[in-house]
Amino acid sequence: MWYSTTRMNSLALASETTVPVSNQAKPRPRFSTARRPFSR
Repeated sequence: MWYSTTRMNSLALASETTVPVSNQAKPRPRFSTARRPFSR
């Protein structure tokens, strides 16, 4: 039981760390591409 809970916690931590990074990485290129036409 304890081993399974620690495994779930590690999986939750991994998902929490990977999700925000991907979310932050996606809007960055979108904003840069959106700024290019606006600047032109």
